[in-house]
Amino acid sequence: MPSPEPASSRRLRLVVVGCGAVTRNSLLPVLAGHDQIEIVALVDRDVARARELADAYGVSRIHDDASAVGASEADAAVVATPPAHHAPATLDFVARGWHVFVEKPMATTARDAEAMVAAADAAGRVLSVGLYRRLLPVARLLRGLVEAEVFGRPVSVDLEEGGEYTWQLATLSVLTKAGGGGGVLIDIGTHLIDQAHLLVPGEWRVTSYTDNARGGIETDCEARFTIDSRWGAIPVRLELSRTRELRGTIRVQCEHALLELMRGDFYRVQVVPSFASARDVISGADRPFVLKAEWSDEAEAIGYKAFRDEFDDWLGAIRSGQPPALSGRSVVAVVKAIEDCYSAPAPLREPWADEGLDVATLATGKAPAIAGTTRRCHLSQRHGEGIGGLRCRRALRRWNHVAAGDSLQDHGGRHERRRRSRSRGWSPPLRARQQHGRARRNGARTPR
Repeated sequence: MPSPEPASSRRLRLVVVGCGAVTRNSLLPVLAGHDQIEIVALVDRDVARARELADAYGVSRIHDDASAVGASEADAAVVATPPAHHAPATLDFVARGWHVFVEKPMATTARDAEAMVAAADAAGRVLSVGLYRRLLPVARLLRGLVEAEVFGRPVSVDLEEGGEYTWQLATLSVLTKAGGGGGVLIDIGTHLIDQAHLLVPGEWRVTSYTDNARGGIETDCEARFTIDSRWGAIPVRLELSRTRELRGTIRVQCEHALLELMRGDFYRVQVVPSFASARDVISGADRPFVLKAEWSDEAEAIGYKAFRDEFDDWLGAIRSGQPPALSGRSVVAVVKAIEDCYSAPAPLREPWADEGLDVATLATGKAPAIAGTTRRCHLSQRHGEGIGGLRCRRALRRWNHVAAGDSLQDHGGRHERRRRSRSRGWSPPLRARQQHGRARRNGARTPR
């Protein structure tokens, strides 16, 4: 249990560690204008990047290392670094007596997540995680409908999210296993698994997991879980992609209706009753319909309210001594579910990428032979990590043909290069997928 802060008009003195895209786009616009927060310093290894944000938001101090800020000069820290640094930074800051808000993913391993929680508890500090989607009105409404069995007991959960990866990264280290802990699963999957945990509490078991990491990080994956809940065993399917447009919804099938949370709608749950058709008195036809449910006493907000809510949750816990809704302890199970998936991946079958390759060998990061050539392609980075999500084919001789999300990086991160399949105006995964599907429909052999 965190120790409550004494009532005071003094604002929380905050250090923001990491000045990349999430800080620039989502966090600083809220923190800089928060009436209960004073930003005392921005910290980033790229001092020029920190200085640019400091000038824009009127922050007087910038540092390239958080150790330059004395323990007594701040009360709390926001950690928005690449994921591999979340655990060591949190442990350091709570040891100084600071409260910590850490961006998602909380940690890259369950052991690190548990250590972060234990350290915060021992120091009496509040540890929160930036899983703002859990606080959205639509997520809370969907949870309420499921919990109250308004449409009967939940039967299954199905989650899909995917699209072209366009996030403007400040560093490519998050696109490596060492820096980011993984690919799309640990990134977007953290949000979706957390929301599923909220919807159907219980013990999670991984029943299957496939991805296209090929020894690096994945751009596409599919996971299946079973939740041992108070309603019995609930099956869960999760599909994620950085290369394909997917449905972008969370579906909960209940006994009497399908409940659906749409990614872009923060307020309304779509309800499709089992009897979802009604007679059109003009046409005389039975036509399908959907219902939309929303909290009747909550108006829609604009701007950055979702991010304001997660910081208010953290600040409220600091002031009251009560655990925050987004507590580190509540997120450990999410980290564990992702770690369990990564512990035993099976190759995701991609005919447009796998033809002529030994997929089992690819997954090891070793150098497989490409059928029909005398050349061998080594698919691992200079320091032993594979290039993630590689669409390897005969055309691999042309090294620009690498899927979005892959990266090469030297040991110190000084010369990073991102290879994009669009570099010559061609998207191999989509084009090959379309040709493959067209050929199958026509009964012809898949084009190479």
